[in-house]
Amino acid sequence: MPSEQFLNLPSEKQTNILNSCLEEFASYGFETASTNRIVNRAGISKGVLFKYFKDKESLFLYVCEMVLKQVVELFSINNMERFDDLFSFLKYITLQKIMVYKKHPEMYRLFLRIIRNPEHPIYSKIARTTTMITNDYMANVVRVWSSDGLNPDVSKERAISAILWILEGIQNKYLLSAPDATDNDQFDVFCQQLLLEIDQYFELLKYGMYSRKHEN
Repeated sequence: MPSEQFLNLPSEKQTNILNSCLEEFASYGFETASTNRIVNRAGISKGVLFKYFKDKESLFLYVCEMVLKQVVELFSINNMERFDDLFSFLKYITLQKIMVYKKHPEMYRLFLRIIRNPEHPIYSKIARTTTMITNDYMANVVRVWSSDGLNPDVSKERAISAILWILEGIQNKYLLSAPDATDNDQFDVFCQQLLLEIDQYFELLKYGMYSRKHEN
């Protein structure tokens, strides 16, 4: 956590410092990120920076957590009622994430580093935080989601778990081939392929693998 001095700064000054940190960590990762470049970009001294944060690790963790919260806040579960079913809502969230990453490529580059290095001692902390935030979010989804039409033998919690396993599997499959930047045609093609596969698996979950004729 940052110091009270940082939290008492005007919001625009906090944002300026955090954006400077985000750009540096996204470009260089944790190890090779330079606090000298951060303070030069933010227009503060290194002494001031370390009055706000005790060390580079606490700075990195706070920046990542703030970005995560910003992203999650964009996906209000109050929007669920606009969609025909849970699958449509989750696809909408995926599309919104893509739009966020195109608008804020530094966020994309930062999280790509984290996802690609799950064994890294610092990045793994963010991965755990991401899992906690995702679980909390999906718990809220379960709470407000109308299960009309769901097989009565399947609980909402089990349905959500199955969907999350599939999304995680697709993410892992596409991880190594994900482009490093969002401002090119390669990223657009990548996203189209990703969305197509998500659609295919969602159809599988909705309608099953076997026809009723097969059961007879």
